[in-house]
Amino acid sequence: MAMSIRNSGVEKQVRDISSRTGYSLTETLEKALETFDASLSAETQSRFSRLASIAASCSSLPDVDARSFDEILGYGDDGAFSL
Repeated sequence: MAMSIRNSGVEKQVRDISSRTGYSLTETLEKALETFDASLSAETQSRFSRLASIAASCSSLPDVDARSFDEILGYGDDGAFSL
């Protein structure tokens, strides 16, 4: 499938890197995309790890309200909302 790069700066950069590395234009773009994809995967994993750490920290905190979920939400014994 053909691709057209309409941004002259991007085209110049791809051609420059291609000429310096000896890779074809396609190989240059492929390697750049693989590197970018790997960095996105690493970012996602890092974000997931940070969120898991926060979740573990929060779940270890003591409950400060001993009421049941229904009591907190305001549902009575009949399942209806009550004040």
